[in-house]
Amino acid sequence: MRELTDWHDLAAVREGLDGEYTLGADLDAETPGYDEHVAEPAGGWEPLGDIETGFTGAFDGAGHEITGLTVDRPETDRAGLFGVNTGTVSDVVVTDAGITGAGGVGTLVGENRGTVSGVSVRSVRVAGGFCVGGLVGFGDGAVRDSTARDGALTGRLCVGGAVGESDGTVRRVAVRDCRVTGSAERLSLVGGLVGRNNGAVVSSSARGRVSGHGAVGGLVGGTHFHSEVRSSWAAAAVTGEHAVGGVAGTLVADATVVTTYWDDELAGTTAGIGSGTGDATGLRTDEMRGRAATARMDALDFDGTWTTVTDPDGYPRHASARASHR
Repeated sequence: MRELTDWHDLAAVREGLDGEYTLGADLDAETPGYDEHVAEPAGGWEPLGDIETGFTGAFDGAGHEITGLTVDRPETDRAGLFGVNTGTVSDVVVTDAGITGAGGVGTLVGENRGTVSGVSVRSVRVAGGFCVGGLVGFGDGAVRDSTARDGALTGRLCVGGAVGESDGTVRRVAVRDCRVTGSAERLSLVGGLVGRNNGAVVSSSARGRVSGHGAVGGLVGGTHFHSEVRSSWAAAAVTGEHAVGGVAGTLVADATVVTTYWDDELAGTTAGIGSGTGDATGLRTDEMRGRAATARMDALDFDGTWTTVTDPDGYPRHASARASHR
């Protein structure tokens, strides 16, 4: 496994997209290679892997932090640290990043056909036309055990705090204090966690502010086909013109929403699901925080997946939250 210690090393991954790599140091604006690979190019950082040749290897961040990543490619699809991933990206922290692309725009990966796990992003600004997410733009891969905090995610269509459009699995992912905005008229498909869900959202949560015209949800904007959302919760202020829900904006075509909860004091809507029918339970803020959560959110697994937050009382968090997500 090759160790990467500066921006020159990271850029050289393009020459071996099937390799195995570990990050051996934090990277920031003072690290050698930042000017050449991030600050000076007109479009900023060139994503690793594209539609022709994606990243098929393994990238282990080893808990290290990448700060100051900039991608400014508003005419380019699949923008992020990685453009296309069919391998594994894990255990890396990205902070103070600015990512702009056309379609498929995410801090870590534009298009994910592999696995993204154990990653964290904080204070990021991600913008594009469609399929915009705090972690991943779109794809049918897996995103798990990861967090997005203090982000601003904006796009026209399919915008999510973690994933813009998911055809795969989003499991044990938490979004906290993010602003998610979609501008497309009629159906914006904007969610605190996932904009458009065509797969499975399991044991995940979203907190923040979510806004768009239609199909706007605290957790998912729209959940479609044979997709599912379960054992998850949202505490988000949600605003839109139609199909607005504390958990989901729309639920169609045999999709299922079960054992989900939402903060009905914070949401600003009386509907758990804006259009469609599912199992979404609205609770007061104090019923979802502290030890009260174990009684009121009793369908969640507090023996292994979730843990309560007390002193002061807070919303449940994942029991396996990693110390590396600082």
